[in-house]
Amino acid sequence: MKTRESNNLSIQLILVLMLSLIPGALLAQVSPGDIITADLTLTGDLDASAYAGPAIKVGANNITIDGAGFTITVNGGYNGIELHNFSGVTIENVTIVGSAPLQGTSISISNSSNNTIQNNTLNGRQYAIYTSGNNSNNLIHNNSMSGSGSGLSGHYSANNSNWTITNNVMTGSTSWALNYRGTPAQIDGNDFSGSAYGVYIDAANPGASNPFVMTWQGAAPGPNQNTFGGHTGQIMQLNNTQYFNVSGWDFTTLWDGSVNLATKHGLDLNAVSNSNFSNNNFDGLGAGIYVSGTGSNTTVHNNSMIGGGSGFAGQYLANNVNWTITDNIMTGNTSWAMAYRGTPAEIDGNDFSGSAHGLYIEAANPGSGNPFVMTWQGAASGPNKNTFGDHANQLIQLNNVNYFDISGWDISSLYSASQNLATKHGLDLNAVSNSNFSNNTFDGIGAGIYTSGTGSYTTVHNNSMIGCGNGLTTQTYGNNNQWTITDNIMTNSPNSWGMHYQGTPAEISGNDFSGSAYGLSIQNANPGAGNPFVMTWQGAASGPNQNTFGGHTAQIMQLTNSQYFNVSGWDFSGLYDSGVNLAGVYGINLNAVSNSNFSSNTFDGLGVGVYTSGTGSFTTVHNNSMIGCGNGLTTQTYGNNNQWTI
Repeated sequence: MKTRESNNLSIQLILVLMLSLIPGALLAQVSPGDIITADLTLTGDLDASAYAGPAIKVGANNITIDGAGFTITVNGGYNGIELHNFSGVTIENVTIVGSAPLQGTSISISNSSNNTIQNNTLNGRQYAIYTSGNNSNNLIHNNSMSGSGSGLSGHYSANNSNWTITNNVMTGSTSWALNYRGTPAQIDGNDFSGSAYGVYIDAANPGASNPFVMTWQGAAPGPNQNTFGGHTGQIMQLNNTQYFNVSGWDFTTLWDGSVNLATKHGLDLNAVSNSNFSNNNFDGLGAGIYVSGTGSNTTVHNNSMIGGGSGFAGQYLANNVNWTITDNIMTGNTSWAMAYRGTPAEIDGNDFSGSAHGLYIEAANPGSGNPFVMTWQGAASGPNKNTFGDHANQLIQLNNVNYFDISGWDISSLYSASQNLATKHGLDLNAVSNSNFSNNTFDGIGAGIYTSGTGSYTTVHNNSMIGCGNGLTTQTYGNNNQWTITDNIMTNSPNSWGMHYQGTPAEISGNDFSGSAYGLSIQNANPGAGNPFVMTWQGAASGPNQNTFGGHTAQIMQLTNSQYFNVSGWDFSGLYDSGVNLAGVYGINLNAVSNSNFSSNTFDGLGVGVYTSGTGSFTTVHNNSMIGCGNGLTTQTYGNNNQWTI
């Protein structure tokens, strides 16, 4: 008969034998807050709902935590499993839930690499997996993360390098299904559908030799092919990213049926470079492609962007350098077909027709050796040749731009037939310098060329601006310095100036202002004492700044806040239309004019020969004929002319 001692010994031997069969493994139930330093397989559920901290923590490298299908319940906003500063760890087959919905993180990963998170159920918490710090070569595979705030998300400073994220279910998230920061190795086979937002990728750079290609879910099998759909927010945003290729997608099908597509962006690109976005469908969206930040050397090719707000739109601080934008259809948009900010490499073969506004370009400077030439669509060939037409508003606006050339265009033909051309601008130029606008037709438009801002050294040559409200006009605070304006036809402006120029011109010569109600207005010009701006009478043999006037019904010339002008030898009396009562008009209108000379002119029979206003000084009025005028020279009530020589 065995003794009690021998029975106890036998039991102990049996236990030792059982443990020897699963070396290094702990088959046990743990307590909330335990630090796991060896392999662990749960034998039951772990209720940490009353514990003020993470349910369990990883405390060693190269261990496996196997939930064996059991559930860990976590207190509110605390982490389920913390994997911080360890590598080679596997977490699998565990279900993690919170004591309250959409609070806390199921698995927190920080500064940990070469780990595997697979076959887990992590639904319904704020973050299924949350990352911070530097983490590399982690595998996230076949996990369920549905109904979370975000399936996998990263702190804004996280750097997750070379992660493989495959076959996870991240549906129904209230924010981004996947918010990944760093360069992924693979994102494939995941289901992001039904989440408010799809995929956000930040700070990724796979390199020129290995671009990250994202395959459309409806295409034949390809790399990084996932499921999107039923979204209410953004589909995809790339931030500070290089060498991505998103092509062949139909973005318009990926939103929930209740969403107004006109309020959405197809792709959001912030500081994206060296990437390719081609053959996508963005029809009907608020912006097909919306860009911000500073990016470069990216291709946007052969996309359909029909009937939305804008085909391609840039945020006002964007700077896109050397982008190539070719063969896209951006027709029928309600705002600008394309609004581009930065210096483009090429804008060619695009169709902007039928959009309310055509093309907006801002902050471009291709340089003096490589001016950006925009070829008229009817020309045989040439660079940057696109299709315009049937527009309701502006055709082209250049803002803060250098070294552009738009020549040989028939701007008048590009508006919708229902539009009143007299209310439109042909070209809108704000702060444009070192550019050329020649041989264009602006006939009948409200302003052939409308300028604003401060620009310099630009040529406006041989354009037809017949019957415009103004041939060339400048916004109130505009300042165009050293512009050369030559050989333009600005005749028959019905109610305003043939030309209204603000700033100091380099040359105004060979232009025809005849038949316009008003002739020429120049404001805020100061060529300096050593280079006075001489305006030669049209009947003289030759001379600088010689133009054609005549047939006017209102004023001939007005100078405002200007210095160092010389208008001499003119016959102003002969420049009015024959039906005008000369006694009701002025010869020359001078407001705040200084250091100038007006001599040997004829003002006979006019209401006022020389009409002055404002504060001016040191000006000469000499040897003029003012016979039979209402006043030879008169000053407006508040005028103040100091040290004039008359």
